[in-house]
Amino acid sequence: YTLQQQSDGTSRYDMRQDLQVDRSVHSVGWGGILDLNLRLEANHKLSLKSLYTRSADDEARVANGTIETITYRNYRLTWTERSLLTSQMKGAHDLPELWGSRIEWTGAYSRGGYDQPDRRDLSYVLDQGSEIYQVLFYGASGIRRYAKMRDDVYEGMLDWTLPLDMLKAPSSRIKFGAAYRSLDRAFPTNIFYFMDVTDPDLPQMDRSLPPEAIFSEESVRRNFRLDIQRNNLDSYNADMTAAAAYAMGDMLLGNRWRVIGGVRVEDTDQHYETFPYLGSTSAEISKGGPKHTDILPSLNVTYKAGEKLNIRAAASMTIANPDYAEIVPTTDAEFIQGRERQGNPEIKHSKITNLDLRSDYYPSVGENLSFGMFYKDIRDPIEWVLTNGGSAQLTTIPENFARAHNLGVELEFRKSLAMLVPRVGNWISCFSLIGNVSLVSSRVDLTGEGQYVLTNEHRPLIEQSPYVVNGTLAFDQPKWGSSVRLMYNTFGKRISAVGALGLDDTYEMPFDKLDLTCMQKLDSHWLVKVQGTNLLNSSVEYQSRGYIIQKYKLGRTLSMGFSYTL
Repeated sequence: YTLQQQSDGTSRYDMRQDLQVDRSVHSVGWGGILDLNLRLEANHKLSLKSLYTRSADDEARVANGTIETITYRNYRLTWTERSLLTSQMKGAHDLPELWGSRIEWTGAYSRGGYDQPDRRDLSYVLDQGSEIYQVLFYGASGIRRYAKMRDDVYEGMLDWTLPLDMLKAPSSRIKFGAAYRSLDRAFPTNIFYFMDVTDPDLPQMDRSLPPEAIFSEESVRRNFRLDIQRNNLDSYNADMTAAAAYAMGDMLLGNRWRVIGGVRVEDTDQHYETFPYLGSTSAEISKGGPKHTDILPSLNVTYKAGEKLNIRAAASMTIANPDYAEIVPTTDAEFIQGRERQGNPEIKHSKITNLDLRSDYYPSVGENLSFGMFYKDIRDPIEWVLTNGGSAQLTTIPENFARAHNLGVELEFRKSLAMLVPRVGNWISCFSLIGNVSLVSSRVDLTGEGQYVLTNEHRPLIEQSPYVVNGTLAFDQPKWGSSVRLMYNTFGKRISAVGALGLDDTYEMPFDKLDLTCMQKLDSHWLVKVQGTNLLNSSVEYQSRGYIIQKYKLGRTLSMGFSYTL
């Protein structure tokens, strides 16, 4: 929809795009885990864990409908590969000769890959005179996009734990540590497009032909020239370093009180630099990124009120760094909602103050009942703002606002059905109910530094639901090696994009989700897992001012996997 101002000072939404999209996706995936452990002697242990996963999605999509006054049809073919390799080596060394202290270290390397070669888009428009769809070579039609991303991550951690037995404080300790993380990213993107160069003196191409005929070898040689899209900055390189050091203490005070407190100092430097498409020299280069140092204290106090009841209070400060999609000023078109997403180089990280009060009751083994209250004060929260910028093109851009506040309560439980349904038989003890309910009141202080005039002065934080409900019916029978989980989830409506310049906020509406997971051990090595997700296949719907912006079904997914343990 586009916002239209009326002569009486009011506004209305006019439909700009109305599309029905049919998608077919064929996915394959595989992976492996290596876990090695070595005990050199009683006080020294080494371990190596490696994980590799690889997946591919083959997608075909057809969109039919109208864009403004044009009857439109779009075809898209996409092949996407994703991979992840991570290896982590850890060591633990008990040093009785050094006051009984313990040194632990970790070194890790990860490489993530994303490859989308030759994504093809082609659009047709309905000729009103002949009622025949004619191919269109304009905008995103007739393009072939090549994108690849590679992330290399190096991590290291060192911890030294010193018991306080010499101070006559048994089961108490102090701990010091340092950590370092480095990320290097390369994201080259090239977009090619076909230009119609048919000689006007020769017979013209039949534009109603299907895509495979339009781009046949003979047709391409006679009618088209392949060129590269220029003056764009969707390719970039990025790097990030984060170094931290901390000190903490863990103290037992009598038989009932435990106090854990500490402070962490973290220095973060994120940097990016865009570069033009292949063959382009006129695109403006953009570079920058946030750099900051934060001091993050924390305190956790636990009171043992009884053998089965603990009461805990906690306070801490944390940060949330923006990701590169929020920083780099590249543009990514959201075809379905007719929007563009664009990064903001001026975005800042968020600082969060967390307060928690929680009680945990354990009536029996494997059962618990917990009730908690929490408060979050978020400085410079990052939210995606929807604006038209004075044009018909809708764009979402991340912005910082002054402050946001979340206040909520949470109830969590796990209960065996043997107590709820007695006299049925011992088999009922294999079943249990697991649940979690959260209620949240959220508010944003709109006194921000953004450049947009927001439409609504009072609203909750983006992507924050007023309630979230999770429930699980679990079956576990160790003698059979069987485990089954039936999981349910729903949530209250939540903002997905903040409206500005008269555009209203966009909400994701509630829907019910039901998943089923079954695992069965075949022997001491083999395990089979069958999983069904989104069994209800409820509609996912986005609304703004009561208008449906987007509505679709995710579809049901069934999968089966086997794992082998040495």
